[in-house]
Amino acid sequence: MQEDLRSLETLRTIVQTLKTRLLLERVVATNKLASDSRFVPAGVEATPAQLATMLDRIVTVRLRPGTRLIDVTVEHTSLQLAAVIANSLVQQFIRLGFEQEAAVSDVATENLMREAERLRKKLHDSEVALQRYMEDSRSVSLQERQDIVIPKLKDLSTKLTEAKSLRIKQEADYRAVKEAGTNVSALLALSSVANDPTVLGLQLNISKLDGDFATLKQRYRPSIRSICRWPHNWRISAGP
Repeated sequence: MQEDLRSLETLRTIVQTLKTRLLLERVVATNKLASDSRFVPAGVEATPAQLATMLDRIVTVRLRPGTRLIDVTVEHTSLQLAAVIANSLVQQFIRLGFEQEAAVSDVATENLMREAERLRKKLHDSEVALQRYMEDSRSVSLQERQDIVIPKLKDLSTKLTEAKSLRIKQEADYRAVKEAGTNVSALLALSSVANDPTVLGLQLNISKLDGDFATLKQRYRPSIRSICRWPHNWRISAGP
């Protein structure tokens, strides 16, 4: 989503979203925790709300002070299950964002389609009324009316096409992100991710840090070697 991740309010919203009941229930359902004996003791039945509450108790989400990093921590006796839950929580947060964005796009498309239909009907009614007026007064040209309305209708049709194209692209990106999961290389291969200003900024920072690290290694490696070199004539003896 095109949000300013430098904004503290945005980061706090993400932290709160990662602990919402909707997201926790998605994690429970996705990983079938209701039937996982590591999460629910054998023979115990729990409702989706109870399972979400159980999950909420072992999940901690905190914004690391002085950074834009968010720590997602899961405490459980099973190391494997803790890792699955932590990764799934972040994955479901990303997917929920894509789904919500696609839903907004659907609403915008439907509104444009309704507006286009309203204008078509209005145009038809106007043409009928104009034709009647022309027949009565023969002072107004139908062509003149069309020259005014048709360009507006074409412009609306163009916007509708653009909205449909955007929706198709967003759906394709959502499927690609869903398939990539936590594979960073696969995610960076997506243009919508790779061209994101935040991602580009992070990559530039990494490149700069790599360069600084290489310079430091080149500068201090000879000194470290000279300090760690033992004289050949040293001997170790026992006794006084």
